[in-house]
Amino acid sequence: MTVVFFLPSSLLVYGAAHVWNRWRGSPLHSAVEAGFAPIAVGLIGAGALAILESESAGPLAWATALAVAACRIWRPNVHPLVLLGLGAAAFAAVRG
Repeated sequence: MTVVFFLPSSLLVYGAAHVWNRWRGSPLHSAVEAGFAPIAVGLIGAGALAILESESAGPLAWATALAVAACRIWRPNVHPLVLLGLGAAAFAAVRG
C-alpha cells in the first residue's frame, strides 16, 4: 500500500532532478535557483507562523522559534537537530 502512495511522486521527482541536473551551470538554471530562494524562505516562515498560530502556543514556543531562527541566521552551519534538542531541553526544563 505504501508503494502506491510514494512511488509515483518519487519517480516524478527523480525525473525532474535528472532533467534539472542536465541544465546545471546554465544562466536559466542559476536564475531559477536564485528565484526559488526567497520563495523557500517565505514558505518556511509561513509554515512556522501557521503552526504557532494554530495551536495555543505560549510565549515559550514563540521565544524558542525566534531563538532558533536567530541562531540559523547567525550560525547557518549549526545542525538543525542540535537546535531541536536545545528547544526540547528548554521545554523540559520549564514544564519540568
